[in-house]
Order: sequence, then C-alpha cells, then structure tokens
Amino acid sequence: MDFLENLPFSSIIGALEYQSQVKATNQAILYPDSTKNSTEYASLTYKQFNNLTNHLAEKISEYLPKISSNESITCALLSIGGLEYLLSQYALLKLPHVIMFPLSARNSPAAIEHLLKETKTYLLLTTTFYLPMIKTIQENNQQLQSVKIILLDQEEFLVENLLKNKDIQSSFSTKIVKSNEELSRIVVILHSSGSTSHPRPIYLSNRYFLISYSSYQTLNKDFWKEDDVALTWGALFHLLAFNGTVRAILAGCTYALPLCVTFPLKPDELVNNIQAQNGITVLVTVPSLLEQLIRELLSEKNQHIGLKPLQKLKFVMYGGAGCPDHLCKTLVENNVVLLSVYGSTETGLVLVNNFHPYDKRWKFMQLPLSRKPYVRIETPADSQDPNEKIIIHLPTDPFLAQNISNQPDGSYIVGDILLEDPPNSGFYRILGRQDDTLVHITGEKTNPIPIEHSIQSCPLVKQVVLVGHNQFCTAALIELDKDKTKDLNEKKILDEIWKYVEQANKDAPSHSRLVKQLIHILSNDQSLPVTHKGNLQRQKINQLYSNLISQIYDEFLNEQYKEQQQEKVIQRSNWTKESIENYLKEKFQRILDQTIDVSKSVFDFGVNSLQIVELRNLICEDICQIPKNFLYENSSIDQIEKLRTCSF
Repeated sequence: MDFLENLPFSSIIGALEYQSQVKATNQAILYPDSTKNSTEYASLTYKQFNNLTNHLAEKISEYLPKISSNESITCALLSIGGLEYLLSQYALLKLPHVIMFPLSARNSPAAIEHLLKETKTYLLLTTTFYLPMIKTIQENNQQLQSVKIILLDQEEFLVENLLKNKDIQSSFSTKIVKSNEELSRIVVILHSSGSTSHPRPIYLSNRYFLISYSSYQTLNKDFWKEDDVALTWGALFHLLAFNGTVRAILAGCTYALPLCVTFPLKPDELVNNIQAQNGITVLVTVPSLLEQLIRELLSEKNQHIGLKPLQKLKFVMYGGAGCPDHLCKTLVENNVVLLSVYGSTETGLVLVNNFHPYDKRWKFMQLPLSRKPYVRIETPADSQDPNEKIIIHLPTDPFLAQNISNQPDGSYIVGDILLEDPPNSGFYRILGRQDDTLVHITGEKTNPIPIEHSIQSCPLVKQVVLVGHNQFCTAALIELDKDKTKDLNEKKILDEIWKYVEQANKDAPSHSRLVKQLIHILSNDQSLPVTHKGNLQRQKINQLYSNLISQIYDEFLNEQYKEQQQEKVIQRSNWTKESIENYLKEKFQRILDQTIDVSKSVFDFGVNSLQIVELRNLICEDICQIPKNFLYENSSIDQIEKLRTCSF
C-alpha cells in the first residue's frame, strides 16, 4: 500500500523517534498537573516525551532477561491509567522483542489470571492497589508464580520523580527502522471486553496501527492536522484511546489526556476539561461520558455555559457503542459537528463519516476508500430486508489483527448488522448484532450467557434474560418457577436468587455485574418467550418489554422516591456521624469486598460509576434524598458526613 511505503518508518516507536527529531519542540502530550490538583494541564514536547520513555525503558530493561532475536516477551500493564500509564506503554514498546499488553482494570481476578497465563506474561507493571489480587492469583497458580512485578507507585517509577527532569538524556535509544519485518512485528496485545467467560487476547502488529491512519486520510486529508489538540476520554487499555495516541504521533499533533485525578472523569471534571484553555480542537470519547457531559452542560447550574465549548470544536467523535438519539439530535441541531465511528479491536476503524462537508445524519457512516478493496458488503442470507448488510473482511485485509479468521475461507465477520440508507448510497448505520452480545454506552461488551446460566441454576428461576444493549449497565428480567415459589414471599425469593447472582458477579468483568436494584421479577402473567429449542428470543423480549426495561433503568439512574418512602426519611433522620460512617463502611465493604480508608476518595479504591449510582440509591432510600452529583463532589466517607443535615 502506497501510504505505508511513503512513511519514513515502519513502527509506532519509529514514528515517535521521527517526530522527536523533526518536531522536537512541538507539543506532544497534555497531562493533568498534579501540583494544581489536576485541574489544569502541563505539557511535554515530542523530544521530552521521547526522552522520558527512553529513560523509563532503560529502567524496565533491568528486569528483563536476555533473549535471542527470534523470541518475544510479553509485559503486561494493570493500572487505572494516566501519564505514568502512557509513558509505561511507550517505554515497553521501545524495548526490543517486548509485546506490550495493557490489561483492563475492569477485569475479574479470574479473567486476569486467564490472560496472564494465555499470553505467557513475564513482567507485570502495576500498583500497590492491585498487588494483593496479583499475589492471590500467584498463590493459586503455580505457572504464574514466576511473573516479575514492577510497582509504578514505588519511588523508582513514580511519575512525579520522572517529571523532575523532562529533558533527561538516556543511554538507551531506539532507531528508525524501515522494513516489512518491522511492519509485521507483533507489538501490542489488547483483549476483548470480557464479553465471553474469558477475555480473548488479540495480537496487533505495527502495520495494524500505522495503516489505520490511512482510513481517515483517504476520506479527508485534513481529518487530523499538526495544529490539532485531540482530547480523548477513554481508557488507555482500550483501542479507542491507545490508537488515538498513535494517530496523534502520526499527525504530529497534541494528544490530551483526560483532565482528572483518576479516570473516568466525574461530572464537574467533564465540564472543566472541555473548557480547558489549551486550544482543544477535537473531542474523542466513549458515548457514556459524552452523555454525562451533555446533561451537565444543559443543567441549570451550567446554563451560562451551554453547548458553546462543543460548538467551537472541529468535531466531536464517539465510538465503541451507540449514543442516545435525543442527545445526539440536540448537539447536531445546535451546530455541533458530531461524528460516529465504527470498528473493533479485531478490525480497526471500518466506518466513519466526514467532518467536512458535514452530513447531519450523524449515525450514518461510510467505508474509507483505503478499505474498499479488502471487504465485501452483503445482505445476510436470513434477512428479509435487502438493505440490511454485513461486512465480510477478506483474508487479504491488511487492516486486521493477527489470526482472527472465523469463516472457512479465511475471512472474518464481526457480527454486526448494518442498514444502508438510501439504498446503494454507501452510507450505513448500525442496527444491532447477529449474536447475543450486549454493547453498553460505555463501549464495553457483555456476553449475557454465562451470567444467565449461573442465575438459572437457582431452583426458583425458570428463565432469566440479561438486557443492557445501548444502556449504561446490565439488568435482568426473571421468570419464576411458579410451583416452587408459590409459598414464598418476595424477599425470600430475591434473597435466594441473589446468592446465585453474587456467584455470577464474581467471574464477570465489573461492567457486566448486576446490582440488586436492576433485578426485576416478572409477574405471574408474564413470561420470557423462547424458541422451540429453548433459546431466548432476545429481540422479541426487547420489543415486548421495552417500556418495562426503560422504566427499570430510569428508576435506577434517576431515582425518585414516592411519598411513603419520603416519610421513611423523616423517621430515619436521626443519623449521627458515627452511624453514617458505619453504614457507608458496610456498604462499601459489600460493594468492593474490601475495607477502605474513610479519609480517602472512594475512587482511589476502584469504585466505578455503576457502584456510585447504586450507593446513591441506597442512601436515598435509607437516609435522605441527595443530588445526583453529591458522591462525586464528596467522595470520601469523611466528606459524606454532611448527609446528617440532609439540607440539599
């Protein structure tokens, strides 16, 4: 391909080395300045970014063995992410024969154990927060006892210490290599979202990352420019964010990390970040954070801001999942250039729409010219609509990950159904999936089957279905065995079912876990339709119970209690600091399965947005009504003490 032939390098690291020479003083990275409470940005030039990763690579190399040139070593990363994570990723990429493997921090211990084993990980870079879990995994698995560990929050690797000399020179350096061998070298492992019982490692070459950039360039040569500042809201262990770093380097522009203490951003951090005075030109985000941002910008307290920060941008791009139509429509009708992108870790970017000229049908995307020779677009054999399409990636497709074929002829099909509209126009939107996978608005995926099987092993359950496609999280609809439950009250039934849910949650990634408030028992006159083989008819269930499902999520995410529940608040208003502290400790102990320091932010212990919503709803029910953002703005148990007054 001409694009790759014309590049002066053949690797991600070659691209960074090249830019550090030709754009040495250009701004490469914006990162949260910890000396200013992470509310403002500090920056690194391309030369500084390259120097720091060289220095860090030299430190890491001391933990690695000497190996022959035809061998490789897998080095994994397990942390929440930030500048230290990004520097570590590129330091690992600089080391010869090393494959960099960022692990999702949302994985269950069982999933992490499986992935470390499957990839034969030699070295793990992590933090003290994850160390107890890693030690337990090693104790239970002899094969993993030899995995060496570097703690990124120990003195030698602290990012604050590394940043004391941004211009540090190192004896370690990398050369710019131009060769087909370098293009084909596996340099990164990413893994599937845990949508199966065990996440699957996906092996990616230098070619995969470099060629992806051409998809944008063939659509519009100005898609990414040297003067762009691309703010990306996504986890660096996922393709959306990490590939964004590669894209920024190839364009020679600036990559802006999320402006927050810990990812994901809290509501006030979203608003602060989008207003940062650093020349941000582009926002790339997962849909869930875009949805939160829009709600915050349109809230009463931010009415003086409104959508102005987004209107100033060249474009706002979201990917990984769908975004609610009414919110997208609000943006487009207010002159925000909104783009959706479609792809997967296996395929890279497949569909995108152009920012200029701009088509306000934000959900419709086109296949970049550079990808057209390598795919077939066909109507599925079982489809009744000739405009429904699937994309078949041919065995010759150079954009794909390694060894992912799932068809007899060596081709690959993702399994998403597209609608072409107008017919023969080449513009497509995503309708849904051929399989059972739920794609959440966070971009994460859930395979419902293992969780359903676990819950269905409860003798009281006749059928169970997990829902949550294009939702923030999973929920469950349960059809009871009437004969076995006729003499039991609702509490006993729920308590018994919850035992099986807890077991299912243990092996599920955090984004797939169920909370009690999202388990709904169907009434005796309701049932879950199945095929003659006993398989759930998921599309029919979603249609049949669409109003109920919307109501379940609305009540969970926007909890409003009835008058009788408000009366309970009056009766329970006699809370003390000690009783509130004990209450919160008990709830966090149950949610996190660990004891937390009352003076520290709960987000430091890995609390996610789903758990915050769950805790808020419990507080509203047991103590008093609190605003939606209360726990984000008062994130330690000590700070939550103001619940005693309930004066909101």
